[in-house]
Amino acid sequence: MSHRSAAPPRERSIMPILDRSLGILLTCLLFGAAWPVHATELLPHGPIRVGIFPLEPLNFIGKNGVAQGLNPALLDKMGSEEDWEIEYIPCSWAECLDRLQQDQIDLMVSVAYTPERAESMEYGNEPVAEVWGQIFVHQEAGTTTIADLAGRTVAIMRKDISGTNFIRTAGSLGVQCIIKEYSTHTEVFAAVHKGEAAAGVAPQHFGRRYAGEYNLVGSPILFSPFPIYFASKKGKQLELLRHLDASLASWKKDKDSFYFRSLKKWVGNSGQEELFPPWLRFTMLITAALALIFAVLSLYLKRAVRLRTEELKESETNYRFVINSMEESLSIIDANGAFLLVNEKAAENLTGSASKEIVGTNIRELVPHEQGEQLTAAYRLVAETGQSLVQEVAVTLPSGERWFYNRLQPLEYGKSKTKAVLSLSLDITERIQAEKAQAANEQKYRDLFEANMDGISLFRITPDRTPACFLDMNESAAAMVGYSKRELAGMTATDVEKDSSPERIAQRLATLEKTGQARFETTLIAQDKREVPVEILVRSITYEGAPAMMNIVRDISKRRRAEEALRASLAEKEVLLREVHHRVKNNLAAIVGLFDLQRQAMDDPQALTILAELSGRIRSMSLVHEKLYRSESLASIDFQEYLQSLISHLRTSFGTARIQCDIAAAGVFMPLDLAVPCGMIINELVTNSLKYAFPEGLTHPEDGNCRIHVALNRDHETYTLSVADNGVGLLADFDWNTAKTVGLVLVRMLGQHQLGGRYEVDQRQGTRFTLTFTLRNRDHTND
Repeated sequence: MSHRSAAPPRERSIMPILDRSLGILLTCLLFGAAWPVHATELLPHGPIRVGIFPLEPLNFIGKNGVAQGLNPALLDKMGSEEDWEIEYIPCSWAECLDRLQQDQIDLMVSVAYTPERAESMEYGNEPVAEVWGQIFVHQEAGTTTIADLAGRTVAIMRKDISGTNFIRTAGSLGVQCIIKEYSTHTEVFAAVHKGEAAAGVAPQHFGRRYAGEYNLVGSPILFSPFPIYFASKKGKQLELLRHLDASLASWKKDKDSFYFRSLKKWVGNSGQEELFPPWLRFTMLITAALALIFAVLSLYLKRAVRLRTEELKESETNYRFVINSMEESLSIIDANGAFLLVNEKAAENLTGSASKEIVGTNIRELVPHEQGEQLTAAYRLVAETGQSLVQEVAVTLPSGERWFYNRLQPLEYGKSKTKAVLSLSLDITERIQAEKAQAANEQKYRDLFEANMDGISLFRITPDRTPACFLDMNESAAAMVGYSKRELAGMTATDVEKDSSPERIAQRLATLEKTGQARFETTLIAQDKREVPVEILVRSITYEGAPAMMNIVRDISKRRRAEEALRASLAEKEVLLREVHHRVKNNLAAIVGLFDLQRQAMDDPQALTILAELSGRIRSMSLVHEKLYRSESLASIDFQEYLQSLISHLRTSFGTARIQCDIAAAGVFMPLDLAVPCGMIINELVTNSLKYAFPEGLTHPEDGNCRIHVALNRDHETYTLSVADNGVGLLADFDWNTAKTVGLVLVRMLGQHQLGGRYEVDQRQGTRFTLTFTLRNRDHTND
């Protein structure tokens, strides 16, 4: 009968003695197949002490204090058939392991095989069942892959193979979790239920039975199935394990046996026998035979092992190479803080140089006193309690302050079994610095958010374009409508807007989608029913990974009042200005009337002509004020309309219906300070043409049409005024620049000095006066 044990030495280490022992080995196999390999012992005297730890439904202590589950049911059945007395001793998993090594119990149940455990434990050959590890989470957690657990706390049972398998599986996928250990699986579930951990690891069967009591559900994450066995202390209870294997093997041959009935009752899997098909049983027999052979050979290999000391040295070299190649800091430290072993990464972190030897140095000699005491206290706690510890610590090193993620595990170091701690440290300084920077940025932007005098609020953009509730808002936004932040959290923007019709909201959203922002004015209804006029700027943003919008709301109550006051003031000034133009026009008309009265009392032809010319000039100015008074805009007049009225009056005054007057100033608008001098210039030149260009008895134009053409064009800031006739023209020796007549002096003075323009006179076909001036030259002249 053979049992699982630690892996045998490599094949090349036994080859030198195979030839010498082959004859002995064959003799043993031929004549002593039943010869015991190990010094077996009989069944224990007195009751068989069985350690029971809570792992439902495989084994547990019921409320009545009686051992229950699949394993106790099988043992009780075997005990009744073999006339054994079985005593069940409750303990946690870790306690059961300790009691087994201290010979306080004879047998453990539900033990998974690992090479490390095989160094101190004997296993049966027949597995009792197969167990899957599974992740259990809160019902609303939504965890579907191991990657979802990155950076989060995962609870496991101390020294549980499911927990160990999860750590190994997560590590192989590059997923870093924070592991927190508990004594039992029920404590693991309780920790997840209370929020101490995001997820818990437990065997699938246990979780199916108890997850609901803690409002947990099994996630889709299943991993590392493993068989479980009966086990005893190394070299102990081999005969008992042989009896257990025999019973299990016998039961598994019959699908209606007690084993399968119990399996169905406790685990709910009547097809468990399919886990061990004939080919697997045959393979296991071959494995057992090979184990028997190697067990026989192990009696002869002691001397060979001593001859392979150099191999151990080579192994030590390889071991050193591996640990020095690690990116993580690895060190073994005793309970007082003294280093027993370090890799190069740890030496570099602690001293600034990987070449410095720090074995034997105390941690308190390498870091500031207070930090050294804290670290030593953590090492002492782990070494003395035997419990793992995960922590994030800040340490001041030669390179400055660094943060490390430390995983401390207890171990017994060296031949003396010194209580020590295995420390694996990962430098997380960049992550901590990034988190601090992010927190500082968040606080900075939160301060700016709250300090803004404008109201700022955030909303989701719903797929169906329906109003969404406030996500967040600053104090200014809440104060603007008189609600608290808590009250606004359950409201939408339409709840505080006066006019929030679906059409208006759809129009805003369309503008937002097209341009990325929308600006509009609306009215908010405060809690006390006040109406608050506001201007809102809406921008598209991304909030927590989803489309959202930010509203910047500005209270424009004061601006509205100022605008209303300004409009009222402008209306008053417009009325006043129109009245001024009206009164100026009336006063000028009164002056013209006085001139007309004076003319009626005079007989002197020259005086009558002078008064008529003065009346015409004043009438041209009066007409400008009349047009401004009647215009919609008081800033400028339509010069085309003004010229039509002015020239129509001149033609009537001089009785020259036979003379045709053409006007071309469409679309030109001119302010008062330009219109008055231009009007007077046109008045003088058109009057001269009417009086002197077409005298009676002189030759008229060939077509017989007497024409006067007045045009005003504007090109940006340049104006061009043209007055032309096709009459007899000026005398050949006439120089208009030196003419002393009042009319031409007035034309020169208004055009050249007041308007800053330049005249051109063309006498080739009649007479053409062209005045060109710009606003810039005119402003400079006025200066």
